[in-house]
Amino acid sequence: MTTIVLTPAPRDAQRNRERLIAAAREVFGEKGLDAPLEEIARRALPGAKKLEAAKAEVGERIARIVARAHDAGVLRPDFGLDDLGFAIAATAQAAPLDPDGWRRHLDFLFDGLRPQDT
Repeated sequence: MTTIVLTPAPRDAQRNRERLIAAAREVFGEKGLDAPLEEIARRALPGAKKLEAAKAEVGERIARIVARAHDAGVLRPDFGLDDLGFAIAATAQAAPLDPDGWRRHLDFLFDGLRPQDT
């Protein structure tokens, strides 16, 4: 199995990442999986400019992770960022149906994201 290693971020980026993670835990704890990403970014980095910067940073990080997963051969080559949005939405819809079922849903989802042996 290939492991993807992310390089350490510069100090400011690392601090912002830590703030985003803390805010995400807080907001998801309060609002569940329906928590808006804008609220997470707003809490982590208050201010309009920081909000836009946080959204851009998150998007860039996600794009890099997907690209690295493709390069490492651990993600289906036809999986893109739009697919990720659909996957997140589907998981959020599954969660209220069964409070523990979302974990099973994610297992199926992750299995489907792996490249198929040819």
